[in-house]
Amino acid sequence: MPSQNSNSRKKRRDHVKAQPTVPPVAFPASMSQAEMQHIIANAIIEAKKADEDAKQKQKESNIRELQEAIGFKKYNDKNRLLRIIKIAINEFKCIFKICVLPRKNIKGDRVTFSIMSVLLTLIFALVALVLYCAALLFLICGIIALIHGQGAPLWGIEWYIFIPFSFAAFLFASIFRISSIEIEKVEDRDYIQSLLNIVLTIIAAVFAYLSLIKE
Repeated sequence: MPSQNSNSRKKRRDHVKAQPTVPPVAFPASMSQAEMQHIIANAIIEAKKADEDAKQKQKESNIRELQEAIGFKKYNDKNRLLRIIKIAINEFKCIFKICVLPRKNIKGDRVTFSIMSVLLTLIFALVALVLYCAALLFLICGIIALIHGQGAPLWGIEWYIFIPFSFAAFLFASIFRISSIEIEKVEDRDYIQSLLNIVLTIIAAVFAYLSLIKE
C-alpha cells in the first residue's frame, strides 16, 4: 500500500515537471509604455493571423480530401467539346459518390455550413423579390391613380401617396439583395448560425401573429 502511494506521488511530480512553463516577459527599463503597447498589439495581431492561416489551411485540406474521396478532377483539354463532356461525366460520378460517401471520408462540417448559408441566402433573396414586386405594384397603382380622372384617388388613395411606398419598398429590396450576396461570402460559422436563428425566430413570430389575427 505505501508503495502504491509513493508511485502515485511520483507520477504526479513527473506530470508537474513535464508541463511546459512559460518564461516571464521582461521589457527593458528604458522602454516606454507606448512601445510596450505596440509590441503587445503586434504580438496579438500575429497570433490572430497565425490562427486564421491555420483555419484556412485546415479548410483547404478538408476540401482536397473531399474532392479526392468523390473523385473530382479538373480537365484542361484544348478541345472545348471534349472538355465539357469529360467535366459532365466527372460531375455525374461525383454526385453519385456523394450519395454513397462512406462515414470515414466525411470530415468537418462544410456541407452543414453550406446548407445554412444557402438557406439564409434564399430567405434574403425571397424577401428582396417580394419587396421588388411590391415596389412595382405601388408604382403601377400610382400611375393608374394619376391617369384615372386627372389625379382622382384610386381606392380612396391619392396617386402621390403610392410614390413614397414604392421608393421605400425598392430601397429595402435593394438592401436585402445586397445582404443575400454578402451572405454567400461569409465564412464565419457562428455568425451564420446566429443570424439564421434570428431570421427563423422572426419568421416564427410573424406566422404566430398571423395565426392569432385569423382566429
